[in-house]
Amino acid sequence: MKKRKGNLSEEVINKLKKYIKRYYVEEPEAINKMSSAGIAGLSVGVPVLSVSDNKFKEMREFIKKERMNPAEYLQEEVKKANKKMVDLYKETGINRSFMTRLNESNINKPLKINKETAIKFAIVLGKNKSIDEMNEFLQKTGGSVLSKSNELDLVIIFCIKERIYDINDIEQAAVDGVNKSLFFKEKD
Repeated sequence: MKKRKGNLSEEVINKLKKYIKRYYVEEPEAINKMSSAGIAGLSVGVPVLSVSDNKFKEMREFIKKERMNPAEYLQEEVKKANKKMVDLYKETGINRSFMTRLNESNINKPLKINKETAIKFAIVLGKNKSIDEMNEFLQKTGGSVLSKSNELDLVIIFCIKERIYDINDIEQAAVDGVNKSLFFKEKD
């Protein structure tokens, strides 16, 4: 695994490992294995609300009008950070074809940004100064939030709490703390 050179001390890495050990929460099996039949089973005895066709259409129009394409939101944030999309692609290691698809996506055909990619973008754009700021960015770009049931998320939470914002230090924390790289993937 390729490593970025960070400046974190052994003491900080040990503190990270203790933090993960203390706060890591495994997802309950019932939630992981929940099927649509299981969800239906949970709603037994709960009245189902009906929505008139007109209200349903109004709701769909409202959602369509209010939601922003993740790519559009990302482009706004890039401008606010005084960066260019090319900077994002270079600093995160995301491939050029993904960035092209991202730039070409629109509200009718939005490109889904996975959580790991959204985390990389957030770090490069400086959206990792608070957990709330990070979660808002993740929700608007990929529809997710940081979770205590994901070790890599715990690394990000730890880095935010400890005010570790440098990309190289975060990568070092991920690799040394949970043996997972955020910015480099092994090639098959």
